[in-house]
Amino acid sequence: MQTDLYINGDWRPGASGERFDVINPADESVLASVASATLDDACAALDVAEAAFPDWAARPPRERAEVLRKAWELMTARLLHRSHVLNIKGRSYRLRDLEDALKG
Repeated sequence: MQTDLYINGDWRPGASGERFDVINPADESVLASVASATLDDACAALDVAEAAFPDWAARPPRERAEVLRKAWELMTARLLHRSHVLNIKGRSYRLRDLEDALKG
């Protein structure tokens, strides 16, 4: 699992090099240590997005919809695949309700 910042197609640490822990609220264990973004990191990401916008806006609506649909499919597939990470009070849940909602 990547834990750095994703900017302009590359994974990279935050400008400060700082990281913070993501804590499991059920048992207070550390799930991951992730990059901490700074204002400079946010500005870099916004600059890249702003530069890409004219090309994106020029694409036909159907093409943009297909890209967004594919992104949704990838994210939901990953979410459902990793749902086992959730652990509440020592019991694992498969998130059946979420699974049903995402599948329509």
